[in-house]
Amino acid sequence: MKLLLLDMNEMESEEAVHNYLMEKLAFPDYYGKNLDALSDMLTDGAAGNVCVELVRCTALDAPVKLETVLEDAAQTVEERDGKFYAVFAGFEPLEPSSMWG
Repeated sequence: MKLLLLDMNEMESEEAVHNYLMEKLAFPDYYGKNLDALSDMLTDGAAGNVCVELVRCTALDAPVKLETVLEDAAQTVEERDGKFYAVFAGFEPLEPSSMWG
């Protein structure tokens, strides 16, 4: 499983978030770069077998909305040490404990 770090403190805008996700998760060129399109990509399995580690930042409005999209589309959601984790597995469902060994 691939771990993708999404540190919202390093993102300048919601567009930067979508560009980063598009590049790192190899979304197709037609990706709409909005939360609805992200939800579609994640629920259609386009993200593949990945865990997104989200480091929160209050400077942008996107994190709360982004967390909701990630949570709704993920097979497993965890919160640990102030970080939000969403797991998208392209194969079989993961048990929450398997993420942490």
